[in-house]
Amino acid sequence: MLRTSWACLLASGALTCCATGTRAATDYRELGAGLKVRSGHPVLFVNAELVQKVRAQPERCKALSDTVTRYRMKATRDPQDTDAIRKEVAAFADCTHPGGYLQASMWYGTVAFINQDPLATAYAREYLRAIIDIGIEAAKSPESHALGRAFAIGTLYDWIYAELDEDLKHRARVALVETADALGTKWHFLAPTSGYIGGHASCWANPYLLVGLLAIRHDIGSEPPDIQTRYFEWLGKVAANIRDGVAPAREWICKDGGYHMGWAYGTCYTVMLPYLAWDFATEEPSLFTDWQNQHVFWYVYGLRHQAQVTHHDQPELVRKAYGINPQSGDCYDGSTLSGAPQEVLLAAAYRYNNPYAKWLLSHYTPPSGDPGSWQTLLYGGFDAAEATPPDALPLSRCFRNTGFVVMRDTWDLDRNTQAVFKSTPFFSNNHHHRDQNSFVIYYKAPLAIDSGGYNNCGAYGGRHWFNYYTRSIAHNTVLIYDPKEDFGSSKWGKNSNDGGQAFVRPEAGTLADILPGGKCAMDGILRYEDCTEYTHALGDATKAYSPHKLELFQRHFVYLRRHSGDHPTIVVYDKVVAKDAAFRKTFLLHTIGQPTIEGKTFWTEGSDGMDPNNRGRLYDQVLLPEDAVVNAIGGVANNQEFYVADDGTGQPHNYREELVAWNAQIAAQEPCDREQGFARELGGWRVEVSPGAARLEDTFLNVLSVTDGGDQAKPVQAEHQRTEQFDSVAIHDSDKQESTLVAFRRDATPMQNATIPAAGCRKALLLGLAPNQTLGVAIKDGALVLAAQPPEGAKTQTTSDQGALFLDLTPGL
Repeated sequence: MLRTSWACLLASGALTCCATGTRAATDYRELGAGLKVRSGHPVLFVNAELVQKVRAQPERCKALSDTVTRYRMKATRDPQDTDAIRKEVAAFADCTHPGGYLQASMWYGTVAFINQDPLATAYAREYLRAIIDIGIEAAKSPESHALGRAFAIGTLYDWIYAELDEDLKHRARVALVETADALGTKWHFLAPTSGYIGGHASCWANPYLLVGLLAIRHDIGSEPPDIQTRYFEWLGKVAANIRDGVAPAREWICKDGGYHMGWAYGTCYTVMLPYLAWDFATEEPSLFTDWQNQHVFWYVYGLRHQAQVTHHDQPELVRKAYGINPQSGDCYDGSTLSGAPQEVLLAAAYRYNNPYAKWLLSHYTPPSGDPGSWQTLLYGGFDAAEATPPDALPLSRCFRNTGFVVMRDTWDLDRNTQAVFKSTPFFSNNHHHRDQNSFVIYYKAPLAIDSGGYNNCGAYGGRHWFNYYTRSIAHNTVLIYDPKEDFGSSKWGKNSNDGGQAFVRPEAGTLADILPGGKCAMDGILRYEDCTEYTHALGDATKAYSPHKLELFQRHFVYLRRHSGDHPTIVVYDKVVAKDAAFRKTFLLHTIGQPTIEGKTFWTEGSDGMDPNNRGRLYDQVLLPEDAVVNAIGGVANNQEFYVADDGTGQPHNYREELVAWNAQIAAQEPCDREQGFARELGGWRVEVSPGAARLEDTFLNVLSVTDGGDQAKPVQAEHQRTEQFDSVAIHDSDKQESTLVAFRRDATPMQNATIPAAGCRKALLLGLAPNQTLGVAIKDGALVLAAQPPEGAKTQTTSDQGALFLDLTPGL
């Protein structure tokens, strides 16, 4: 049998890796046959050293065994009671989601092999038989069955290999090849150069099938030639897809650790399964690179609170808390770090010895780890003393290739204010919303929110999903409404015209599609700077909108620490240029409860869901446009929680038809339990700020003050000043401890001499300047004077490489 190494195949040109996503004509059979797969069993997720280490911790082995017994081995304690076992495993052999197969097969296989448990072995064997017996087309969900069985057959074959007779091994090998045939030819999930960014099933099909095919590699020679031919074809194709497609795409997207789909579905697409299986089962170069280690910081910076830690002994109370991560993209309940996030953290703890991963695992899961997690058993077991809390980390991090900037004022998770600004540098459809240049804010409660729901509102592809939840109108961004714009159709009819970002566009398939210059590329985060006093990000979302209606949309997001008492003040400055003055522009800010509007200031307030007195408040002072019109829309009583003024036919519609509880109540269509933290965050209100007159160009300037709840805390004093080159706002803290002038360049023309009223501020932050530019600076008659060409002997300051200049004005310069 040909055993050419992968490196030789690359060198010979049999496989061409390139950033364009195109691949030279490939002999996948040769490539598959040349893949270096280790012999022996089990080989997929462990090696002899790891097995020995795990078996040396009998208490942890027993914990997993007890969990599996409780949930998957209830029928009998007798390994010979085949009828009872077969009846029980039948319930897990025809699942409607591939995750069901993954959990059951790994539970049975791990306990059977690690614990050398005869009962678990009997269950594993009969589960394997049951999955094989159910034909793909006969399953409840053929696609899910094909995906799930690809993983489960290989996993069980690997774990209990020594306990399988030759006939069952033969049936398993044939079933895996037939499954590959279905995934590759019926559904085309294995097509090269597609689905690497957000492909729904292809991102699962390749890793799941890789696991299955690797498990049978050294026995495939006992099958007929046609089975062998198909086997090597699919193995080569899957290996190439992962190594050439999925892995490079993830490496670029996750370069700084983030993922464009957010903290919920993003985790499903960054699972470590293919990388672990590749590392353990092959002798090929590792697919683990730095991004899997950096991905830990996605979860560290995503932390909003620690209710699960503070109230770990009160599960009913914790149920009312909000999820620990921000809402972004399609979100199911994000209240824990179990499941896929735990797998990511465990892989980083095991593979990189990452101390922050160990802190998250020891802090947010039971001290001994999740007793029901096979990943915890295999890759956990570290000493909590090896964990490092995030206290010394910077207070902000930019996940640049995903377009997220996460910032906070402290690592005290009971008191922190977390803000997330998002401007992704590429377009993709799947689980990724039309939310570029949007933001969310959390202090004790979600105060500025991503509104709408996934599980609670009809889930993927529902009416609510198509027309509200995934659309710009559900996010804190800007709308530009052209009444003639067409957002396409779905099975529900015409999609709503929300005035937002383009909805129906080609899906990104390869890394080349999203790199600068690619067909799905946008601009994203243009500038980012973090220091002790502030975090600043500039995002450009122009390309997210249809070009016929928008010339420019850039947003500055400035987070000033300790500028609202002990809390931050956030300044949002938008430059919006439409193609037609008649296209109405609208700044959005979504809230859970009804906001209070007083002139051009509004505020919202919320509690942490557990203690009604533990409240946070957010004030928004609208400074621009000067003729701004401020309105609130929403409320159950008004039938406007998820309201869109144009349903695509010019008629208004509230997309609440699918609002139901998520769990067993769904079948009964009972009202959603809005007392559950996750459900409360669906929201129901928004404030809209629009210019009072039609113009091509508008500037929005909003100053947001975070305070404790109640009327005692007041917003900052904010005064707008306009000069020829700058829009500035003087911000004075209500406790008189801080005062900062924040000034934004109004255009990108070369800097001229400028005078900006300082309004008695102690500090100044100038943004939108040229990077690394030396300016003359002086204070004259209470104003900041800037010289573009400073004379000899003048006091000078140089802007940062991000075009910012931060000045202490108290010494008088």
